[in-house]
Amino acid sequence: MIPQGFDFQHLKSYVSIEMVLAAKGLLPFLRKKGGRIIGPCPLHHGDNPHAFVVTLTKDLWHCFTRCDAGGDVVELVRRLDALTYPQAAAYLATLAGVSPKPPAPPPKKPAPLPRFNPVYLYPYIPFLINKGIHHETAARFGIGSLRGPRSYQNSVLVPLHDIKGNPLGYATRFIKGYSSYQTMGKWQFPNGIAKKELLFNFHRCRPHLGDCLVVVECPWGVLRLTQLDIPAVALLGIHLSDFQRALLALVPRVILLMDGDQAGRNATDRIYDVLSPFTDVRRVKLPPDTDPDDHTGIRLRAMLEPFLP
Repeated sequence: MIPQGFDFQHLKSYVSIEMVLAAKGLLPFLRKKGGRIIGPCPLHHGDNPHAFVVTLTKDLWHCFTRCDAGGDVVELVRRLDALTYPQAAAYLATLAGVSPKPPAPPPKKPAPLPRFNPVYLYPYIPFLINKGIHHETAARFGIGSLRGPRSYQNSVLVPLHDIKGNPLGYATRFIKGYSSYQTMGKWQFPNGIAKKELLFNFHRCRPHLGDCLVVVECPWGVLRLTQLDIPAVALLGIHLSDFQRALLALVPRVILLMDGDQAGRNATDRIYDVLSPFTDVRRVKLPPDTDPDDHTGIRLRAMLEPFLP
């Protein structure tokens, strides 16, 4: 039975059996004839040139010899790599570049996302410097401050991207001590964008999916670890969504480096329980009430070194 939380009909609308066969490098061993793909079965590695048949119009496959099995693209992915349903959903979602579930419909009249490039202004540079973030690192990530619209004054702007790297808008981090911080809170995200559908910096970490990723709460931790050449992503909070879990399930090892407050410690244990059935998860607990950006680079590397490949 397919577990709840994964919309395979949604995923199948993006990924076909032919796409999976191509991604796995299997198409050269098969031949297309009319509306079918025919060849030796890639599941039991037989040599019968007529055993495995894909009906393209229905996007279904069947092995007529040893396997005597068939099904849709989900069943093919599961059998090819001995995957669970959540792992199959993660693979299909990554191949398609979409969420395992359809995104929630946007508001009827979403506020337009800001379309500007941040510039570095003196009043806001100390905020980044105090967090140990180099000017070059902030520039690489496009992070900075804007002078102009009143709603964005006294704040730092962080560009957001989808998992393919397409820009979505800016998250606004208001600076403590200014009225905007008191009235609007610490962080503000663009209307129509759900944090649970994001994994900050994932698009830059794609080359490292075969190794390991460090998971933190906030972009500042990602930037600090980037300066140490350690690939990291941020949840933008303390909760792990199904979408984020599906992406992290693709990584052989995940290192949790959540904040050291009680909320972060509770989140570490909760996320470990949810994610550990799908991949190797390690926990690094920070000293009480500290964040990754509170520690020196030497200290951060020392804490993570035992778990890095």
